[in-house]
Amino acid sequence: MEKTKLVNPLTKDCCGCGLCASVCPTSAIEMTADACGYIYPNIDESKCIYCDKCRESCVMNAPHNYGLPIETYAGVRRDKERLKKSSSGGIFAAAAEQILRENGYVCGAAIEEDFSVRHRLIGDLDDLDPLLGSKYVQSDLTPVFGPIIDLLKENKMILFCGTPCQVDAVKRATGAWERLITMEVICSGVPNQKMFRSFINHIGKGNAAGFVFRDKSQGWSYNHCLTYKDGTKKRINNRLSSYMGLWGYLFRDSCYSCPYAQSARNADITVGDYWGIVKKRPDIAKTLDVDKGVSCVVVNTKKGAELLKRSDIDLFESNYDDISAGNGTLRQQSGVPDERQTVLGVWAGSCSWKDMDRYWRKKHYKFYYRLWALLPNWARQVVRVAAGVR
Repeated sequence: MEKTKLVNPLTKDCCGCGLCASVCPTSAIEMTADACGYIYPNIDESKCIYCDKCRESCVMNAPHNYGLPIETYAGVRRDKERLKKSSSGGIFAAAAEQILRENGYVCGAAIEEDFSVRHRLIGDLDDLDPLLGSKYVQSDLTPVFGPIIDLLKENKMILFCGTPCQVDAVKRATGAWERLITMEVICSGVPNQKMFRSFINHIGKGNAAGFVFRDKSQGWSYNHCLTYKDGTKKRINNRLSSYMGLWGYLFRDSCYSCPYAQSARNADITVGDYWGIVKKRPDIAKTLDVDKGVSCVVVNTKKGAELLKRSDIDLFESNYDDISAGNGTLRQQSGVPDERQTVLGVWAGSCSWKDMDRYWRKKHYKFYYRLWALLPNWARQVVRVAAGVR
């Protein structure tokens, strides 16, 4: 028999979802990190039976089940205290709580104690908080494929939240069961976990105990909060974060040719920040406390619409053009920055964030970033509105 292998292993076309490893009947595929930390399938030829299931399941190799949006909204959860735990308008949080109240299960990404990022599957409201908020790093999806399939076989309802390629992987793994509801976060691309852990080690100096990418105590923004082992906290303005400053240069190769970056969507619900809402939809913005965060909500299926309607969410009709104006990957792929190979070369040289931070400070840091960080929240809000960011 002629050998057939997983298409495009160790190339830019792999998104690292891990579905190929999950479907392999002989466990011949293991997801492993390359020298820079990006994960790819590693095939043990001695175990491979050439069944071709890996290639047939690959989300980057087979046709995608796209559908055009049916409804578009600005959205905010009604519980303002719980809203503080979410990065924008809390749509995932409110929908997840509803599913859990209905005795279903929720799956989403969490930052673990060792600062790895993995998807967790939960069935209790008390376990939800770690799944809330943004994680600007690729999560490990492989631990949840089997448990999701098992629960669906038991006719349990599951809400899965992840990036578009992860949503597609879970739908393919499960056969897109009726009781699986999928929610995709608008995604520009993902750096890898090795980079993230090195960044945490650099800023935390070995004493980090927790990290929030977008700390709502600093308003609706990209500002971080680092918690040390002694309980003290360090708030980091986005402009002073070398991780976010270099973030767009560090996506895995496949992110720059993402097939999901288009108006047709693959999940039941698409959510993200409604950037530019103050200028695009002042009629909506004036009814909300914008600084607490507002989500854009793109509803793609009847199943998704029904979940939102029974969740504790206020929805305001909007349109796709206004939403996509502040979320470019709803229309097109992220462009490859000219400097990307240089930045990756710095990382590959040592895989130490100390060198990355030094490079960022030399090439990208501006003095006015610190002045911006010193402004009070209300002043930054005024500037963001004037610039059309809010």
